[in-house]
Amino acid sequence: MEQWSYDFDNWYVSEPSAQVQLLIYANLLCVFILSILFGLTGSMGETDGISYYVELIWMAWGQLSGTGGSPDGELWGTRATTIVNAFMAMFAFALICAFVEEIIESKKKDLRQGKSKVLEDDFVLIINWTDRVLALCEQLCLAMESDGGGCIVILADHDKIEMDDFLMDNIATDDRYGTKIVTREGNPADQWMLERASAAMARCVVVLTDPLNQDEGTAGAVRTMLALILGLPPWDGSDRKVTGIPGIRGNLMLEVFDTENVNFATQVEEGVRNPFEGILYTLVPDDITGKLLVQCAMEPGLCRVFSHILKFEQNEFYMKEWPSLIRRKFADVCFMFDDAVPFGIRLATPYYEESETPGEPPRLVTYLLNPPGDQVIEDGDEVIVIAEDDDTYSPGEMHLVEVQTPPEFQEPEAKPVNVLLVGFRPDVAEVINNVEKWVAKGSRLMLFCEEPIDSRMEIMMENGLNWEKFQNMTLDNHQGNPLVLADVEALNCEHYQITMILATQLEIEPCIFERAIDVDSRVLVTAVMIRGLQRGHWGMDARKNCTNVAEILDKRSLGLIKASRLNDYVCINNMVAAALAQCAMEPKVLGLLDELFCPDGSEMHIKDIRFYAREGEALNWWELVARARLKMQCAMGYIQQSIDAFQAPVLNPVDKTERIVWRTGDKLVVFSED
Repeated sequence: MEQWSYDFDNWYVSEPSAQVQLLIYANLLCVFILSILFGLTGSMGETDGISYYVELIWMAWGQLSGTGGSPDGELWGTRATTIVNAFMAMFAFALICAFVEEIIESKKKDLRQGKSKVLEDDFVLIINWTDRVLALCEQLCLAMESDGGGCIVILADHDKIEMDDFLMDNIATDDRYGTKIVTREGNPADQWMLERASAAMARCVVVLTDPLNQDEGTAGAVRTMLALILGLPPWDGSDRKVTGIPGIRGNLMLEVFDTENVNFATQVEEGVRNPFEGILYTLVPDDITGKLLVQCAMEPGLCRVFSHILKFEQNEFYMKEWPSLIRRKFADVCFMFDDAVPFGIRLATPYYEESETPGEPPRLVTYLLNPPGDQVIEDGDEVIVIAEDDDTYSPGEMHLVEVQTPPEFQEPEAKPVNVLLVGFRPDVAEVINNVEKWVAKGSRLMLFCEEPIDSRMEIMMENGLNWEKFQNMTLDNHQGNPLVLADVEALNCEHYQITMILATQLEIEPCIFERAIDVDSRVLVTAVMIRGLQRGHWGMDARKNCTNVAEILDKRSLGLIKASRLNDYVCINNMVAAALAQCAMEPKVLGLLDELFCPDGSEMHIKDIRFYAREGEALNWWELVARARLKMQCAMGYIQQSIDAFQAPVLNPVDKTERIVWRTGDKLVVFSED
C-alpha cells in the first residue's frame, strides 16, 4: 500500500490533467459497478438486446446523479423533470463539495511539499540546490539512458514547488530519457529528512556546495557527510560499534573547496574500522577549472576535448580488465580496439614514485597515462579507454600497419609571453602558480581586478601563491574595473599574447541561476571590450596574435561566445557537473581526473598534424597511432581545420580504416609528456 500511495503521489503532482482524469475514472467506475448490481437484481428484465444494456446504464447513471432512472423507457418527460431536479440537488451538494475540496486541497498541498517518504531503489541522491544542479541532472539522465532511465532524488533546503517548476521548465520529458526526478524539501543535516529521502538506499549521494560561500559550504558538506555516514543507522541493520558499517550503502561524493576539513572529520580511533573507507570521495572544482583554464589558454581547443570526454553524450572514460590482454605490451594493445582508444592502465598493484616537483613527497601511482610501449599488462590491471559505452567495445585482432618515419617537423622554440589575468577570487593564486609551469622563461603576468593591490597580495599569499619562487615569469598588478572601457584601455591589451578572464562570483543575488547569468554578462562584456581593442591594433590578425579564453557559468551563455570572438572558453558548471556525474556513476574516474590534471607525467595536448603527416598525405587512424607511438605518445583524436572557431574534436573515430588527406592547420589530440 505504501508503494501504491507513493506512485499515486508522484502521478497526481506531475500530471497536469490528474484531477479531470480522476473524476472521469471515478464516475465510470461507479456507473460500471451500479450497472452490474442492477443487472444482478433483475432490473430491466422486460427488455433485451442492446436496449437492455442502454437502459441499465441509464438507470445506473440516474441513481448516481439523482435523476432517478425509471425502468420505463417511454417516460422521457418524467426523466426531463428529474434532470431539473438533479441540478437543484447539485446546488445543495455543492455545499458538501466545498468542505471536501478543502480537504483535497490540504492533501494536494502536502503532496506538492513532498511530505511522503521516498520509496525508490538504486537511485542517485543530490543534496543541496546550487547553480550546478541543472547540469548535473542533465548529465545523470544521459548516463542512465543506456539502462532505460533511472531515478534522481534532490534533497535541499529550498521550496519544493520552485524546484519542481524549474526542473520542468528546463529539462523536457524527452530529455530525461526515462529518468524520474523526485524532489524533497528539508535540511540535509537533519537525520529524519535524510531518512525521508531514503538516503541509506541510494547508489550514490552527491553533496553540492555553493561556490559563493566556500567556507560555510564546505562546513555544511562535512556536517552532511557525518549525518549520512554516522548519523543514520547502518543500512543493513547491524550494530555500527561492532561492524563499522556506515549509514549508507552507496558511495558519497562531496564537492568541497577545502579537503583538510574533510580529512580531519574522517579521523577515527586506532583499531576501529573506518566507516569512511571505500565510500567517501571528494572533488575540488577549482582544481579542475583553474588548471583547465590555463591549459586552454596555452592550447586553444583543449576545453572542447575535455568536455567531449567528460560528458555522457559521446565518448567517456572506461576501465576494464581483459584476461585476453594479460602479458601483452601496451604498444600492441593500442592497435587492438576497433571501437575504443586505449591511453592508459589502472594498476592492480600501485607503487610510489618521486615527484617531479622539488620538495613534494613521493606520490602513489595507480594510473599510468601514456605508459611506455613495453609496459606489460599484468593480471588485475585495467585498460583505460575512451569509448561510446561500456558494452560497445572489446579487444580484437591487432591491426598491423607499415610503420613509416614521421616528418621531421620542429616545433618553434617557446618564447616569453605577456599574460593578462582579469578578475579575482580565492583560487586565483593557484591559477597563477599553474601559469608559471606552462610559460617560457622571461614571461610576464598582469593581474587586473578591482581588489586593492595590498589586500589581493595578502589573500593570494595565504592561499599558496609562490611568486617569490617563480623562475619563468614576473607578477605585476593593476587595479581597475574590467567593465569600464577607460580602465581596460589603460592596460594596452594588444600587447598581451594570452588573456584569461575569470568568472568572478557576485556577492548578493536573489536567485542562484540569475546570478550565473549576471556573472556571464560581466565576463562577456569584458571579453568584447578586450577583443575590440586588440582588433583595433591587429585588425583581422587579432585572433591569431592574441589568444583570449574565458570562464562562464551558465550554458545559456554559449550562444554569445562567438560574439566576443574568444579563442576558447570553459563552462564551469557544465565541466564540474560532468565530472561529478562521471564519478557518481564510477568512483574510479575520480583518481583518473586527478592524474589528468597532475603536473607530473603525461598530459593531454593538441599537436600540429605536421608532426605526424606530411602536407597532403593520406593516412588512416592506425597509421597515425603508429607515428604517435614512435614519439612515445597516445593518439586520442583529431581536429580538422575549419572556419568555425569552435570546431568539435573527433575522438575515437568510428571508421579507423578511412584514409584522410591531412593539411596544414589540422591538429592531433594526444597524450604526451610535453
